[in-house]
Amino acid sequence: MARLGGPLQQPGDQGTAAPLVVRAARGAQQRAGEGVGLLLVQSVTSADIPVMSAYLLLIALLFVAINLVVDLLYFAVDPRLRIVRGGGR
Repeated sequence: MARLGGPLQQPGDQGTAAPLVVRAARGAQQRAGEGVGLLLVQSVTSADIPVMSAYLLLIALLFVAINLVVDLLYFAVDPRLRIVRGGGR
């Protein structure tokens, strides 16, 4: 497995993404207080796969929903994307 590099790598890291995920979750938990960040930190530290999977699914669904809204707004704003009905000219 490829080793992680960069400023987030700590001396004890064994070359996996797990320490990066834990640090990111802890940072989110510190900013958000108690809630989803704390739940993610607890699930990562206790290796609770279903909770981590549900969190990842939630983030993916939010990503898709936001992209859909942006695409629909872009279609509404840009007249070049409108479908011309009629003779085709």
